[in-house]
Amino acid sequence: MDDFPVIAIDLLNVNPPRPATGAAPTAARHPGVRLPDPAMIRLRRQQPINVPLPRTLKWIANLPQDVKPLALLRQFPRIANLMALTWNEPASFKAYMDELLIDRRGNRQGFPKAIRQELLALREFREPATPVLSWNGQYRKRA
Repeated sequence: MDDFPVIAIDLLNVNPPRPATGAAPTAARHPGVRLPDPAMIRLRRQQPINVPLPRTLKWIANLPQDVKPLALLRQFPRIANLMALTWNEPASFKAYMDELLIDRRGNRQGFPKAIRQELLALREFREPATPVLSWNGQYRKRA
C-alpha cells in the first residue's frame, strides 16, 4: 500500500458544491490538481488510440497461428485493442463481434475480405458453438 499516492479527502467528494459565479477554477482551489489541456481532450475524442497496445500484442502472440488477426492489427489496431480487452469476457466479446459483423445502421461499407475472414475465424475459435445462419435452411419462408 506504500506505493499509492496520498489523496486529499476533499478531492474524493462525489457531490462537490457548485462553484459560485466568479469562483476560482478547480486548479486554483486545489494547487496539486493539474487540469488536462482542453486541446488534448478534444484531440483524444477525435483520434482513439490507433496503435497496438502491449496487451494486444501479447494476446495475439498467444493465439494459434491460423487465427491470428494480423491484417486487422495492421489496418485497425484500435479494434484489435478492444478485442484483446474483451477476449476473457465472453458476453462482452460476443457483443463487440456482433457490433463489428452486423450492420444495424444500414450504411456501413464493411471490412475488407481478409479482415472479415479473420474476424469470423476469431469468433469461431472463441465461440465454437456459434451457429452458422443459413437463409436457405433455417430461415426459409414458410409456405
